[in-house]
Amino acid sequence: FAMPVTATPDQSAPVFREESINPGSVLPMSHVASICELPNGRLAAAWYAGSREGARDVAIYFATRRPEDTSWSEPRPIVTSESAAADLKRHVKKLGNPVLFCDDAGCLWLLFGTISVGGWSGSSLNLSWSKDEGRTWAASRRLITSPFFNLGELARNRPAPLADGGWGVPLYQELIGRLPGLLWL
Repeated sequence: FAMPVTATPDQSAPVFREESINPGSVLPMSHVASICELPNGRLAAAWYAGSREGARDVAIYFATRRPEDTSWSEPRPIVTSESAAADLKRHVKKLGNPVLFCDDAGCLWLLFGTISVGGWSGSSLNLSWSKDEGRTWAASRRLITSPFFNLGELARNRPAPLADGGWGVPLYQELIGRLPGLLWL
């Protein structure tokens, strides 16, 4: 992730700083990172990581960074296949594609995909939230998003806030083909 540095009057071009959130990770695969700013200026990031995409050891990891800090907090898993299965009361074979966003009230939201059978075309979209900047998370809920057996919907990009206070979540569908969609929350 690159964070802009405040420009001084004599600088004509933006200046950026690049950082690694988890440089010491022993996990060989990290994928689909998401970042958002919290109301107090802290940054929150989520991604999924494990031995390989779709492996049983894949978890969704979370870390934060205060503006005055020089490094990110120690990453920690916030969703595993086991915790998602317990929350959703269904078998979860794989998980991935976390998307973080924060609303005006300071609630931090997490969208993520789970797979019970098959591959990504059999995925379901789920939602969890935190009212304390990611220290604790509510039990995950499965979203009903598709007329096609509620399968194949995935999110990868942060939602756009809507004038009515809702969110427009860009989705893509993999069950019948690779099709774009929009979920209204």
